[in-house]
Amino acid sequence: MGYIFSTRYYRNVNSGLVVCATTRSGLPLHKILNMRLLSTLAIAVAVCCHGTVQAQLELTALGVAATEDFSGFAGAGFDASPDDGMLDSDTWIVTGLSDGDVDFGGSATTGDFARGSTMGGITTGGVYAADILDNQALMVQPGADDFTPGAFALQMINNTGATIGELEVFYAIYYLNDQGRSNSFNLSYSYDHETWVDLSDFDFISPEAATFLPDSVNRSGTITGLTWNDGEFFYLRWHGDDVAGSGSRDEFALDDVSVTGFEGEAIPVIGFSGTSATVSEDAGSLDISVNVSTDSDCELTVELDGSSTATEGVDFTFSSPVGITFSTGGALSELLNIPITNDTDIEGDETIVLTLTDPTGTCVLGVADMITITIADDDEPVATEADIADVTGEDADGIATSDGELVTITGLVYGYNLRSGGLEFTLIDETAGIKVFSFSETFGYTPNEGDELTMTGTITQFNGLTEIEPESLEVLSTGNTLKVPATVSALDESTESDLIHLTGCTLVDDAEWLGDGSSFNVNITCDGSGTLVMRIDDLVDLSTATVPDGAFNLTGIGSQFDTDAPYLDGYQIMPRYTADIDMIEDTAIAIVDLDPVMIELYPNPVSRLVHVHAPGIQMDMVTISDLQGQVMMQEMVSRTGQSAVTLELSALPSGMYLLHIISGDRLLTTTLVKE
Repeated sequence: MGYIFSTRYYRNVNSGLVVCATTRSGLPLHKILNMRLLSTLAIAVAVCCHGTVQAQLELTALGVAATEDFSGFAGAGFDASPDDGMLDSDTWIVTGLSDGDVDFGGSATTGDFARGSTMGGITTGGVYAADILDNQALMVQPGADDFTPGAFALQMINNTGATIGELEVFYAIYYLNDQGRSNSFNLSYSYDHETWVDLSDFDFISPEAATFLPDSVNRSGTITGLTWNDGEFFYLRWHGDDVAGSGSRDEFALDDVSVTGFEGEAIPVIGFSGTSATVSEDAGSLDISVNVSTDSDCELTVELDGSSTATEGVDFTFSSPVGITFSTGGALSELLNIPITNDTDIEGDETIVLTLTDPTGTCVLGVADMITITIADDDEPVATEADIADVTGEDADGIATSDGELVTITGLVYGYNLRSGGLEFTLIDETAGIKVFSFSETFGYTPNEGDELTMTGTITQFNGLTEIEPESLEVLSTGNTLKVPATVSALDESTESDLIHLTGCTLVDDAEWLGDGSSFNVNITCDGSGTLVMRIDDLVDLSTATVPDGAFNLTGIGSQFDTDAPYLDGYQIMPRYTADIDMIEDTAIAIVDLDPVMIELYPNPVSRLVHVHAPGIQMDMVTISDLQGQVMMQEMVSRTGQSAVTLELSALPSGMYLLHIISGDRLLTTTLVKE
C-alpha cells in the first residue's frame, strides 16, 4: 500500500535558504487522491522543490549554496554519462548492496541499483526514487543483504578560489517505520573517500517502535576546522545499518541537500604527515612527522596502538607514550625517530600503529590522527633438506602438517608430464613420494621417467593431495631403475604418490571408459578390494585406448581428489601409460609362447647385475614378475632401437621370476633366478 507526504516550506533564518519541511499523512494513497487537497499539495511541492539532477555538485563561491533536490531522478541507476532518470556517478554512489558497490565514475543500472520509482511501502531491497507528487528523493530499502551496512556518498569539488574552513550542511530525511526495528542514517565526511570523520550531531536513528506512518526529519549544522583547498574534492557519506529490534527495515529517503562553504576561522589542526608508511627492516630507523596546520600553543601524546603486529623492544623501539609540544612562533612539525631492528627471523611484514591522543590548548586532531607503519621483512626463507616422508605427513583429518614449508628434496621421476605449459609428475625417494606441480613454469625441464632430480620448493595441498610447488630444480642423473611397485588391495593415505600395484582388476561398467582423449574416471574392483577409482588423464596414451576386455593387473601412482576437509576420501590410482594395464590373459599366452632362445640373460642365476639381450628386438619395456604375476620391477627403455639393457637386482628377494620384454605388441618371456 502506498503513502504520500504533504509538504510545506520555510526560510532558514541563519542561511536564508528555502528548505522543505514535511508533515506526515497516514491516509492510503487512493483516499488522498479522492480529496480536493490534491491541487493545493501539488502547488506547494512545485514551489518548494524544483531543479534538475546535478552533473557535478560544485561549490563556485563562498557563501553560495550548492544544492541537490534529485529532480528528474527515476531510480534508473548510476552512470558517469547518465540517461534520463539516472544519477551521475561522478557525484553520487551507493555501497553495501547485495549486487555490490558502484564506484565514482562507474556504472550500475540494473538490479539493486535501479529499482525504479515508488511512493513507499515496498519490501525489495535496493535503491529507488521516492516520487511524492512529482517531488523526487534518493531512497533505499535496506534488507538482510542490502545497506546493512551501506552508504550513499556525495562527491563535491571546491571551485570557489579559496580554502573552505567551514561547511553549512542541510538535508531532509524521509522514513517509513512500519516494523519493530530501528535503523541508523548517519553523516560523516572525508577528504579522500577512505578515512572518514563521524559527525555525531547529524546522527539519526529511527524509533524501534513501529509507527506505520511515513515521517521526516531535517538535519542541519556547521562542520568546522576544515582545510578544503580550492580545486580539491570533498565527500559526504550517509551511512546506514541495523540498530535494534527485528522485522522489516525502515525505508530512508534523502532530499534537499544543501552545502554552503565559508572560509571560517583557522583552527590549528594536528596530524601525522600521512596515514601510512613503509620501512624496510634493514633501514635502521624511520622518521615520522607530526604537523600542526598553523601557529599554536598546544600539547598532545603519541601512543602505540594495541592493533600493532610488530613487537616493541623486539622489532622496533618506541617508549610509548611520547609527548609533543607546539608553541606560537615555533616549528610546525616535530619528528619522531623510530629505530627498526634488523633481525634474521622469517616473520613476514609487520605493522606499527601510532595514534595521536589528548590534545590540549587550541589544537584539534585532524583526519590523520593514526598512522600504520609497515616493516617490510627482508629475510629470505632458507630451505630445509629433507626426505620426502618428512614433508608429506598428514594429521588425522588428512591435512598436510608441512604446508607452507620451504624444503629441498631429491628423488626419481615417475610418470610423465601431466600439465601442458607447466609441470605435473611424481617424485619418489626411498622414503615416500610427492606430487610435483607448477602451474606455468617448467624451468626448462621435460620430465622423463627415471630422472633423478633435486628440487627446492614449497609444500602445499590440493584437494587432499600433498604437493610441492618447485622454485628450482636440477637433474642429477637419468635412466635410473624404478622401484618395485607395492602390491595393495585398497587405496588410502598410505598409497598417495606411491607406485602401487593391484591384481585381478575388472571394470565395474565398461561404459565409463570414454577413450575419447579426455580425462575420465573408471570404477574398478580388484583382488581383495571394494570399488576403487582409476583416473585416466587426458595426456596419457590410455585416454585414447580401447576399453580393456577382461581382467587385468594394474600399476600406477596413488592419488587423491577430495574437495572438502577432512581429506579422507577421493583416493585414486593413475596409470602412467598403456603398459600399466597388464591383461591377465595376454600374460598367460606370452608364457605359453615362451621363446628362451630369443632372450639372452647373463649371468643367470644373478646376484646383483643382469645383462638382458634380445637380438633383433627393439625393447620398449622390461618387467620382472613373480610366478603369481605380481610385478616386482619394471624398466622403460628410452633409446630407440635398443636391444640390450642392464638391470640392478640387489633389492630383489631370492627366488625364481619371469622376465618380460615388451616390444610393440609382442611380449617375450623367459625365466630368471635371483640368488
